[in-house]
Amino acid sequence: MSMKPIFEGWRRFINEQEEEKPIDVWHQALRDALQQETLEEAEGEEKADVDIEIMPFKSEEESGFCLYNPKINAFALESPDALAETILFVFGTMQTPWPKFVPYFRFVADMAKDGKDIGEFVSNMSRDEREKVIRQIYLEKNGISEQDLTDEQKTYLEKAISAVVMMASTPKASTYNVIWETRKQIYDDIAPLLQTQEGGHKDLDSSGLLDLYTEVLKLPGLGKAKAGFTIQMLTGKMGCIDSIWSKIWNATDPKISALITQTLKGRAKGSEKNIRKHAQSYIDMLKAIKEGSGMGSKELWDAWTEQVAIQMKNPGRNTFDYRLRDEEGNAILTGRGKYMYQAPKTKKGQPSQTEPYYTEKRPQEKDSEEGGRAVSREHDPRELGYIRENES
Repeated sequence: MSMKPIFEGWRRFINEQEEEKPIDVWHQALRDALQQETLEEAEGEEKADVDIEIMPFKSEEESGFCLYNPKINAFALESPDALAETILFVFGTMQTPWPKFVPYFRFVADMAKDGKDIGEFVSNMSRDEREKVIRQIYLEKNGISEQDLTDEQKTYLEKAISAVVMMASTPKASTYNVIWETRKQIYDDIAPLLQTQEGGHKDLDSSGLLDLYTEVLKLPGLGKAKAGFTIQMLTGKMGCIDSIWSKIWNATDPKISALITQTLKGRAKGSEKNIRKHAQSYIDMLKAIKEGSGMGSKELWDAWTEQVAIQMKNPGRNTFDYRLRDEEGNAILTGRGKYMYQAPKTKKGQPSQTEPYYTEKRPQEKDSEEGGRAVSREHDPRELGYIRENES
């Protein structure tokens, strides 16, 4: 860095403001020169594809978490069926992009409820056989006949085949059937622990939360992050540190990123002691995140939904400049990273005009906050029905 701007600034301040102390003038000139140098460096950097501004510290009126999470918590406690459907919802989000998950989740849920072998559907059926299953479900659940299908609905059903295969492949497809078939036992094991939760969404210290999380970790198909998401869906506590959050922390805070990597290693299986140890380590990680960033379950939820809304609005393989701001608007997490969020395309590689989630102009057409609230609403399993007719 050249010293010339510093001395010029010093002389200028000396001449114009003789009453100031020389040391104060020197400090101001140094700050000005450093700021100019930073701006010059920034101008020389290649601009990121997407600027991501996240403001998760919201009032209750603005927060998607506050608007919708309590309703989801109440729904999950209603009955064994409701709890099982909430768990199936969590399964459906595994390694499935939100726009592919939302329009097609109802197919997977109803296949499990109707006793259809989802493992057989994924692994052993031909495309024609899968199409027959999909059409049968859609026609029965919507009370319509084959001849009533519009061209848009036929396209929707064709896309449902690959979407259901993707969604139902993680976790192991048969796990969906297992959860539904054992829903009464799951409810009997988990509901009493849910009813004893206290302390609100900020509480991470109660032994009751550790007991509940340990029990949820025993469910087939759930790793530590998605078990944390399940707790968030059931109680409003904890949260899901998934691949999206991992990319953000990797770009903004190497220390937390390393802690996440370490915490998510290993499987919470085997003895009660081992499962409980893994459960405590995940809760401790969330405490570290809260201590470092101020974000608890509410903020993690609202930030994640805004991030997804932004990615849907800016699909593709992109670099991003990330800024997460506190209540006063100050950036508390900053950094540059990459994400890949594939937009729906036709077989010829052109942008798809028939993908329901996109043609219905949902969050991808909205700003991050409004889009984030829409994604929050779509966390309620009751909101995810069949698409009857696409909107233009």
